Amino acid sequence: MAEARIRACGGTPAASHSFTRYLTRGRVQLIGLHYEHARCGGQPVFCNASGCLHQIYVSTGGRFRLLQSLYVPELDLTEVRFTKP
Repeated sequence: MAEARIRACGGTPAASHSFTRYLTRGRVQLIGLHYEHARCGGQPVFCNASGCLHQIYVSTGGRFRLLQSLYVPELDLTEVRFTKP
Protein backbone atom coordinates (compact mmCIF):
# COMPACT_ATOMS: atom_id res chain seq x y z
CA MET A 1 0.00 0.00 0.00
CA ALA A 2 2.82 2.44 0.83
CA GLU A 3 4.42 1.85 -2.58
CA ALA A 4 1.15 2.78 -4.33
CA ARG A 5 0.98 6.07 -2.40
CA ILE A 6 4.58 6.91 -3.27
CA ARG A 7 3.95 6.18 -6.97
CA ALA A 8 0.74 8.26 -6.98
CA CYS A 9 2.51 11.11 -5.24
CA GLY A 10 5.64 11.06 -7.37
CA GLY A 11 7.74 10.75 -4.24
CA THR A 12 7.37 10.24 -0.53
CA PRO A 13 4.37 12.08 0.97
CA ALA A 14 5.25 14.23 3.99
CA ALA A 15 3.66 16.75 6.34
CA SER A 16 5.23 19.16 8.82
CA HIS A 17 4.19 19.42 12.46
CA SER A 18 1.96 22.41 11.53
CA PHE A 19 -0.24 20.24 9.29
CA THR A 20 -2.67 19.36 12.10
CA ARG A 21 -4.09 21.78 14.67
CA TYR A 22 -6.58 21.07 17.43
CA LEU A 23 -9.21 22.96 19.44
CA THR A 24 -11.20 21.38 22.29
CA ARG A 25 -14.01 23.07 24.20
CA GLY A 26 -15.96 20.79 26.50
CA ARG A 27 -17.14 17.80 24.48
CA VAL A 28 -16.57 19.51 21.13
CA GLN A 29 -13.27 18.72 19.44
CA LEU A 30 -12.11 20.30 16.18
CA ILE A 31 -9.21 19.15 14.04
CA GLY A 32 -7.94 21.46 11.32
CA LEU A 33 -5.82 20.05 8.49
CA HIS A 34 -3.62 22.62 6.74
CA TYR A 35 -2.55 21.17 3.41
CA GLU A 36 -0.06 23.96 2.68
CA HIS A 37 2.13 22.00 5.11
CA ALA A 38 1.79 18.76 3.11
CA ARG A 39 4.22 17.83 0.36
CA CYS A 40 4.07 15.23 -2.36
CA GLY A 41 7.46 14.53 -3.88
CA GLY A 42 8.71 17.73 -2.21
CA GLN A 43 6.05 19.92 -3.87
CA PRO A 44 2.86 21.45 -2.42
CA VAL A 45 0.07 19.81 -4.44
CA PHE A 46 -3.02 20.86 -2.54
CA CYS A 47 -2.99 24.56 -3.49
CA ASN A 48 -4.57 26.60 -6.26
CA ALA A 49 -5.17 30.30 -7.04
CA SER A 50 -7.70 30.57 -4.16
CA GLY A 51 -5.28 29.21 -1.57
CA CYS A 52 -4.51 25.82 -0.11
CA LEU A 53 -6.89 23.09 0.95
CA HIS A 54 -8.03 23.29 4.58
CA GLN A 55 -10.35 20.76 6.20
CA ILE A 56 -12.12 20.93 9.55
CA TYR A 57 -13.33 17.79 11.32
CA VAL A 58 -15.62 17.85 14.37
CA SER A 59 -16.47 15.38 17.12
CA THR A 60 -18.82 15.66 20.08
CA GLY A 61 -17.61 12.50 21.75
CA GLY A 62 -17.95 10.04 18.87
CA ARG A 63 -16.28 9.68 15.52
CA PHE A 64 -14.93 12.71 13.71
CA ARG A 65 -16.85 13.93 10.66
CA LEU A 66 -15.89 16.41 7.98
CA LEU A 67 -17.40 19.80 8.80
CA GLN A 68 -15.82 21.97 6.09
CA SER A 69 -13.42 21.56 3.19
CA LEU A 70 -12.27 24.69 1.36
CA TYR A 71 -9.42 26.36 -0.48
CA VAL A 72 -8.41 29.54 1.37
CA PRO A 73 -5.13 31.38 2.06
CA GLU A 74 -5.28 30.52 5.80
CA LEU A 75 -7.61 29.10 8.42
CA ASP A 76 -7.33 29.44 12.19
CA LEU A 77 -9.21 27.46 14.79
CA THR A 78 -10.06 29.95 17.51
CA GLU A 79 -12.78 30.35 20.07
CA VAL A 80 -15.01 33.38 19.57
CA ARG A 81 -17.10 34.64 22.47
CA PHE A 82 -19.99 36.95 21.86
CA THR A 83 -21.20 39.32 24.54
CA LYS A 84 -24.49 41.16 24.66
CA PRO A 85 -24.13 44.92 24.10
